[in-house]
Amino acid sequence: MLRYYKEEKDLRGYLPEGGWAHSAAHGADALDELVQCPESDAALQHEVLAAIQGKLHNGMQIFSEEEDERMATILDTMIDKKLLPLQEIADWISGLTHCADLPQNRGPRIARVNSKNFLRSLYFRRGRKIRRGDVLDAAILVGEAKLNRFSIGED
Repeated sequence: MLRYYKEEKDLRGYLPEGGWAHSAAHGADALDELVQCPESDAALQHEVLAAIQGKLHNGMQIFSEEEDERMATILDTMIDKKLLPLQEIADWISGLTHCADLPQNRGPRIARVNSKNFLRSLYFRRGRKIRRGDVLDAAILVGEAKLNRFSIGED
């Protein structure tokens, strides 16, 4: 499943001529199930995080069919089930923002927009579960602010 998710290049959502392709979303659903398997260890959890980042930073497609919501489900599960320490998840979230420091061309723009939308989805998904001042809350808010060019006065 991980290999498929990493290697799939067709990231289209709904196709008028064939219906839902939606590999990023359907793959995220499968990864959410994978992380919950008893055999899933920390190494696999980190591989899943890397696969999510790869999809968000795909260089080809800004997601528009709520793929970010489906990927946020995986992180929500990891957090709720305490599959990784919160600091490790917060550090991974911080790593999503490196694209904001790159020269603005198509690839980094796709990564920035997808990552920003993903963090927004995660933040609102977590809703009342987030405790103000915790490491995860801070990582999400700081990450979104770094990725949001409009919050810092840029065009």
